[in-house]
Amino acid sequence: SSICLPFTSRNFLNICFNNKESIEEVNKYLINIFKKYDIKFNLKIYEKNFDFIFINRAVEIKKKYELLTYAINYSKLNPDIRMCFIILEQDKNNSYYKSIINFWNNNKINNILFIDTHILNIENNYYKGFTSENLSYFYKSSKIYVHGSENEGESRTIHEALCCGCKVLAKENMKGGGLD
Repeated sequence: SSICLPFTSRNFLNICFNNKESIEEVNKYLINIFKKYDIKFNLKIYEKNFDFIFINRAVEIKKKYELLTYAINYSKLNPDIRMCFIILEQDKNNSYYKSIINFWNNNKINNILFIDTHILNIENNYYKGFTSENLSYFYKSSKIYVHGSENEGESRTIHEALCCGCKVLAKENMKGGGLD
């Protein structure tokens, strides 16, 4: 439908999904995003800030709760690893979403940047979170995008991550176009 078209791979022709800027330029833009939305996390300027990044909606098919559990456990064993965990496009009344927020609130770790875009002062009803351009800078300052879904269409987040220079960690048993 016309509502879905902006989310298809045609959108990845957008210049924001590229890997052309220097890491210094990328991180300066991220610093501005952090200032704008009052996000607290120590950013580095001359290197990628995140070893792993997780960006999805908080719905069961995306395995967001499971990914957060793994991320926290892995971080406890590897305190030098830095991760970014972003929740987009979620109905605040969804019980799965609430379980993720509750789990995070009870298990916060300093080397994980956890961003729930619903609590930020963002006027973006179209994406219900960061803009594509904002997200592209998070990807560009990350090394590996982790994808937990086992069922995908064409998977926007995989395309976005690849176009921004991330390696992708995905499930071998994924059905749909994600592995392609």
